[in-house]
Amino acid sequence: AGRLGEDNWNMAEGSSADFYIDPPPVNALAPGQSTFINVHYIPREEAADSGTLLVDTNDPDHDIIKVSLKGEGVTPDVEVCVVDKETHAEVCNHQLPQGTNLSLDFGMNELGHSSSNEFVVRNRGVYTLTLAAGGGQGGVDIPASTDPYREFSLQPGPYTGTLDPGAEKRFTVVYTPFDGGADRPRVEVTSDDPDEPVVVIEML
Repeated sequence: AGRLGEDNWNMAEGSSADFYIDPPPVNALAPGQSTFINVHYIPREEAADSGTLLVDTNDPDHDIIKVSLKGEGVTPDVEVCVVDKETHAEVCNHQLPQGTNLSLDFGMNELGHSSSNEFVVRNRGVYTLTLAAGGGQGGVDIPASTDPYREFSLQPGPYTGTLDPGAEKRFTVVYTPFDGGADRPRVEVTSDDPDEPVVVIEML
C-alpha cells in the first residue's frame, strides 16, 4: 500500500503565500485506490504568483512529487470619461487628482428646451467589471435624491450589468429644465472596482 505521511505535503520554500492546501482525506492508499489534495489560491494583490506543492511518499521511484502552481491576481478597472460635444475629446477619472469628480457643463438653458452631454464607461482591467448598486439604483444612474424634479434623464437608461475587459458602454445625459435656478444632480457609476467603487459625474 502507498502512504502519504500526515506532514508530508507542503509548499516549497519561496512559494507564494497566496496558495494554501487542504490535506488529503485518505493517507494510506490500497492498490488501485486514489485520493486528492485541495490547493486553494486567494490572491491578495494584482500580480503573478507561483509555487510548488511537495508530496512525500513511500514510493521508491517517486519519493517526492512536485506540482508547479501558477496564478495571477486580477481586478476590474473602471474608466469613466466625459466627452466634449465639439471636439469629442475625453476627460477621464484616471486623469484627475484623487478626490476630484468629473463634471458635465450644461450651461444656461431655456425652460422646456433640452440639451445633452455624453459620457462613456469602460473596463480597463483584465477581469469582468460589474456595474451595480443597491437600494433600487442602477450601477450607472442619476440618484433620485440629487434630482428631485427629474429634470435630468439618462439614455438609454440606468444600467446594471457587466462589462468584459476592454468593453465600453456609452450614455447620454439629457437636461430639460422646468423651473429657474441652478440644478446640481449627479451621475454615479457604482462598480466592483476595488480602487474606485463609485465614480461621480457632477452636473454644472
